[in-house]
Formats: sequence, C-alpha cells, structure tokens
Amino acid sequence: MNQVEKEMPQGGSHDEESSRSPQDILLFDPISPAWAKDLKSAVYSSPRAKALFARALEALARDRADRDEDTLLRHGVGLFILGRNEEALETLRQVDPERPYARFFLGRALFKAGRVEEARETLEGALALTSEDHDVRVAYLELTASFKDPDRLEHELEMGRHIEGTSDWYYFVGLLHEMRGDHQGAIDAWDQALQLDPQHPKALFALAKELDRRGEEEAALELYERAASLRPVYMEALMNLGVLYEDLGRYDEATRCFSMVLKEDPAHWRARLYFRDADASRTMYYDEDQEKEEDRFQKILQIPISDFELSSRARNCLVDLMGVRTLGDLVAKTEAELLSYPNFGNTSLMEVKEILHRKGLRLGMGKKDVSSLEALEGGLEGSGQGDERSLPVSKLELSTRAMKAMEVLKIRTLGELSEKTEAELLACPNFGQTSLNEVKQKLDKFGLSLKG
Repeated sequence: MNQVEKEMPQGGSHDEESSRSPQDILLFDPISPAWAKDLKSAVYSSPRAKALFARALEALARDRADRDEDTLLRHGVGLFILGRNEEALETLRQVDPERPYARFFLGRALFKAGRVEEARETLEGALALTSEDHDVRVAYLELTASFKDPDRLEHELEMGRHIEGTSDWYYFVGLLHEMRGDHQGAIDAWDQALQLDPQHPKALFALAKELDRRGEEEAALELYERAASLRPVYMEALMNLGVLYEDLGRYDEATRCFSMVLKEDPAHWRARLYFRDADASRTMYYDEDQEKEEDRFQKILQIPISDFELSSRARNCLVDLMGVRTLGDLVAKTEAELLSYPNFGNTSLMEVKEILHRKGLRLGMGKKDVSSLEALEGGLEGSGQGDERSLPVSKLELSTRAMKAMEVLKIRTLGELSEKTEAELLACPNFGQTSLNEVKQKLDKFGLSLKG
C-alpha cells in the first residue's frame, strides 16, 4: 500500500465524531482567512463530513429573503470550498465589498474562475483594507505569479516583507528563481519552505515537479505522494503521481490516482484519458523471454542454405528449381512439395530434415513466420524510398509519459512532431527535459529534428 492509500481518509472515526463539525465552524466562528482554512480542513476530513456540509449549505440557501450579509458571505465561502465556484461568485457579489474579507474571498473566487483582471482589482482592494494580513498578501502574490513576470513578482515580494521567512515566502522565492532559470535556487527555496512546513502543498508539488523534470524519479515520487495524501485532493499532484506510477509500470496505483481525480472532477478530460490508458496497461503482459526467443527464431530463419553441407543434387534442386535461399524458405515447404520436384528423392529429403533438426526446425512449420519475415524485409527495403515524415509517431516507441504528450498535443506523425519546438513540448503537462531528450534522440534515428 502506497502513501496515498495509507493516508486517504476511509470514513468516520472517534476523533472525527468528537471534533467540531464543519457546520458549526461555518455558522459560529468569526470570518477570516484562518476561519476558511479551518472550515476547509473540517469539510474534507472525511467523505461523510463533506456530504453533511453540502446538505447544511442547501438548508442555508433555502430562505434567501431572510439572509443578512454575514450569512451570504458564509454561504459563498462554503460554496467556494466545495468547488461550486460559479454559485460562490453569484453569492459573494451580493456582499458589501467594504465588509471585512468580503473582497478577499471574492477575489479568490474570481481568480479560480480565470477572471484574472477582475481578481487583481478585487484583491488590490482587499490589500488596501488589510495590507498586513498574511493570507491576503499570499493570495495577491499567487495571482501575481500567474503572470510569469519575475520583475513584477519580485516587486510584490518586496511589498510583502511582513511575511518574509515564512514557508509561503520561500515558496514564492522559489517561483521567482524558476522564472529566471535558476533551477537550483528554486529547489533550495522550496526545500526551505518544506523545512518550515512539511505539508505545504504548493511547495511539495513545485519541488516534486522540478525533480521529476530532472529525472530524479525516486525523490519526486516521495514528494508527489506526500502532496497527493493531503486533503482536499491536490489534483495536479495526483495527476503527476499517476503519470509517474505509470512510467514505473505500477498501473494499479496509476489508475487509483486518476480515479481519485475523476471522483472529485468527473469532467477532467486528461484524467479520463490517462485512466483509460493505465487501465488498459494493467491487462497487458510483456514476456521478455518469449520476445528473445522469437528474435532468435527469426535470425535462424535467415541463415542461408549455402552455410550447410548438402549434396550437389539437393543443393541444385533447392536453389535453382525451388528458389530456396534461406532456412526460412525451406521450412515453408512441406515434404510433399519437395518430393514433387524432379531429382529430389528420399535421400535428399533426409539430408534436409537432418539440417533442420539440428536447428530445432521442421518442414511445414514456417509459413506464418516466413510471411511475417518477408513483410518485415519488404518494409525495410522500401523505407529508404518513403517519406519518414509520414510515419506514425508510434514508430518512435516512446515512453508512456512522452506518448501522452503526443496525444495531448494531437501529434500523429513524425512530420507533425518535427514542426514542434522544444518550448512547445516542454509546455505540455508532465513533459520534462528527460522526455525531451528521448524525443530528440528517437527523431534523430529517422534523420529528423525538432523545429528550430
């Protein structure tokens, strides 16, 4: 059982029953960012707690006419925590923006909805009201980081000196290093963040992703598992963990990760695609010994008849009359076919059967194998005359992770792949430097390269 399975809540416990319910926290605790964190932890403490909380929110929404702004704000935050973002936005917009933390929660909901400019203006308003609040500053830094502008992020870090030295501070310092191409500096900063808070979800994910990109799979795996064990489900960590499990051939664990994502978000198309592939791989069996044996057999079939000591009569009949050049040609014949040729009698037949016996072969056994071999040889002879760019990308025999990137980018042929730049491939989720090197090496074997 891996760490995700061990730490995933399986149901109610005595501690859970004796602790305060999320409904109580929602209705009676003072509103603040810390309150929202406590509420979120309580909601996702178990599937039962989440279900009961959803019912409590429905009850809260029934008497809309009697709800004051305090109730509206609590209801909106509850909807946001459950991931019902559009409903949360509709409710939070009804709250007076001058009310403490109203802009903070509305800004976060806008940012999650992808309305970045609205979120920026709203969170700036929240900062004007509570400039020294740690969580408000972190929310604005997170929004700033989404612009991928290192100078802008550095300026906001300077403005937020009051959170310096915290795990959140080091997380954003790591992002700043990453934006400027200082990957070791990013690793050091995220490591510092995790020393201060071993369960910092974003630092866990960022460090795992960087180590994964560098090919340090064991270290990345441990960090992804830690991030994926947190509640609520950290979608990105579970997705990357599933891909890494699949790369390692641990298909049961990969499908579990993807199914957990789909349980939280049934419309997650990448999780659905990856789950299908990992589930299919669970039923596949690769017998390396069998493949080696088949390869050995094919090589034996290609041995020329001239390598063996045969009588002149037998050799002339086989080569000149029957067109037999290799053992593969020979095992495609039956005894009756050989004996039907003039001058080929039982003595010649015994010579042939003795040669085949020494190689573990017999007459009449190779029709299927010979036809496959001929098709392979024909393909090899014609490959130099065709256009490699039209070949399917499956010809590269890429790793699971690299092939998933081909699917995401809808790349079907080597030609389409060669039109992509390194930057375009690296921008694909879960595609790092190791996968890029693999693609470049495989393309080179076909005389192709990436654009630029």
